[in-house]
Amino acid sequence: MSKERIPYIDIAKGILICLLIYGHMVPIGKMEMINDSVLSVIQNSIYLYNAFFMQTFFIITGFCSSFKKEFFSFFLNNLKTLIIPSILLCLISSFTINGIIYEKIDMSPIEGLASWLFLGGPWFIISLFWTKIVFWFICRLNFKQQIIIITCLYLFGLYLCVADFFPNYMWHRHTLLMLPYLFIGFHLKDNTINIDRYLFPLAAFGVISILFQFIITNSSDFYRIPTHDVYIQNVHFFYIHFINVISGSAFIIWVSKKIDHNHFLEVLGKGTLLIYLWNELINRLIVRILSPIYNSNSNVMCCIFHLLVYIFLIISFYYITKIIYNHKYLNWIVGKW
Repeated sequence: MSKERIPYIDIAKGILICLLIYGHMVPIGKMEMINDSVLSVIQNSIYLYNAFFMQTFFIITGFCSSFKKEFFSFFLNNLKTLIIPSILLCLISSFTINGIIYEKIDMSPIEGLASWLFLGGPWFIISLFWTKIVFWFICRLNFKQQIIIITCLYLFGLYLCVADFFPNYMWHRHTLLMLPYLFIGFHLKDNTINIDRYLFPLAAFGVISILFQFIITNSSDFYRIPTHDVYIQNVHFFYIHFINVISGSAFIIWVSKKIDHNHFLEVLGKGTLLIYLWNELINRLIVRILSPIYNSNSNVMCCIFHLLVYIFLIISFYYITKIIYNHKYLNWIVGKW
C-alpha cells in the first residue's frame, strides 16, 4: 500500500468495483441455478453504468501510471503486479471452486493455464496489461503523433469487431479500444486543476444523457446503449460510447471528490485486483450459504436474498482485502493496481 495514494482515486475504484460486484450477481446467480424477476431487474439496470465503467478503470490507470522506466523494467513490473498475481489468484479460485462447489479435486486449472497464457485469461487483466505495454511505446512520441497513432489503432479495433475475421486472441480488440482512455487518463494528471471546473457539468450531462439512453433502450428496438466490456456491442455508435465514457467517468470522479474520504470504499478500491478475480468464488459461496432463505415464488424474499448476498459480498471483500493486503507475507500474491 503506497503512502502516496490519492484518496478520491481509491474511492472511485471502490465505487466502480461495487458496481462490478452488483453486475456479476446476474451471471453468477445463474451458475447457481437462480433466475428470478429481481435478478432480471438487476440485469436490466446494468445498462445505467455499463456504458462507461470499465473504461473509467483505464482512465484511472492512465492517471496513476508512470511510463518513465526502461521498457524491460516496465514490462517486468507489470508482469509482477498484474499477470503473476492474476495467475495465482485464478488458480486459487479455480481449485477452491472445484473442491468446495463441485466437490472434486483435479488438475484442470493447471492444465488450462497454457490456454490462459496464449489465448487470454480474464479479459480486463490481459487487456489492461497489453494496453500499458503498447502505450509505453506511444508515449515516447509527441502529443500530435500520439493522437494520430491511437486514433488509427482505435479505428482498426472497431474494424476488427465488425469484420470479425480473426479470433480475439489475448483480447487484442479490447486493447485497441481501451487505448484512448489510458491516453486520456495519462494526460489528465498534469491538468487536474483545469479539469475540475468541468467535472460537474460533464457529470450532470452524463447522468441526463445515460438516463435518456436507458429509457430509449428499454422502450424501443432501434437503439441499444453501446458497451465495451467483455462483450463489445453496438460499435457503430462508438462516438456515443466515447461521450458516455467521458461524462460517466466525470460523474464517478465528481462523486468521489465530494465524498473526499471514506475508509470502507478506499479499502475496496485498493483491493480491486483481488476482488475482480475472486468475485465468482466468494459470490458462489455466499449464495450457497444463504440459499435456505431463497424463495423464487416470493418477490419479497427474492429481494431480501439478493440484497443480503450483495451486502455480505461487500463486507467480505472489505475484510479479505484488509487482511491480505496488510499481511507482510500475503500482499505480494495479490499484486497492485
